[in-house]
Amino acid sequence: MSPTKTSHYSFGDSNLAAARLERLAAAYAESSAVFIRGALPLHVERAVDLGSGLGFTTQLLAEISQAPNVVGYERSTQHLERARLRNPTLTFREVDVLESPYPDSALDVVYSRFLLTHLHCPERVIRISLEHLRSGGRLLLEETTDLVSPLPALQHYYAMVGEMQAHYGQQLTIGLQLSEIANAVGQGGVTARQTPIYLPAVTMSTLHAMNIATWKHDPFMLGAHGIDTLDQLETTLNAIAQSHDDLPPVICTMAQVVVERV
Repeated sequence: MSPTKTSHYSFGDSNLAAARLERLAAAYAESSAVFIRGALPLHVERAVDLGSGLGFTTQLLAEISQAPNVVGYERSTQHLERARLRNPTLTFREVDVLESPYPDSALDVVYSRFLLTHLHCPERVIRISLEHLRSGGRLLLEETTDLVSPLPALQHYYAMVGEMQAHYGQQLTIGLQLSEIANAVGQGGVTARQTPIYLPAVTMSTLHAMNIATWKHDPFMLGAHGIDTLDQLETTLNAIAQSHDDLPPVICTMAQVVVERV
């Protein structure tokens, strides 16, 4: 089957997907906080968090920037409802980030983590975001460049994720291309670094097993691998998640990119 040409999100917005996002946010909160703190402009009045999900990254951006106006953009109505309940003092808007214009402009900061990997045209989001920044405003991006584990089940899982995302016109390791895409847009100066994050295999296996449960409703994954393979991998991942052994961590290398609009 050839890759699709429209946006597709295979990780869901069910209660299970929401629980996974909460665990994901906890796993990456510390590394994202360090990145955001070091990348913000000196003064931030208006900031937007793209693909805000349940609002964990929106809250993190608000706490670190201390900006009076921080808004989360999310297209899932289910996630928006959850985010508003969790963070009643923050603003969340139902926005498809591939559509232009955004409802907010003259922004000091636009932030995004694990969004571009799920889009078939990430360059469009980068261009639109830069257009909505003020001169001197900054676009902060975090995306995966590599996921490494010696555990066969995790290796199998990452291969399957990459295959699925490629089918939908997406890229698991979009972080490898962020600097090139941002430079091609040509609206700002680009700085980038690669940051390895060491995450417990138990934590990552828990997250991945939750995704497998969601993929059982994905036509491509069912057609490519079948329910038996998905069930077996889910069982193996859950066993790792409950293990008390001293397992080697998953090394997630993150591209952390700052684009400052000139």
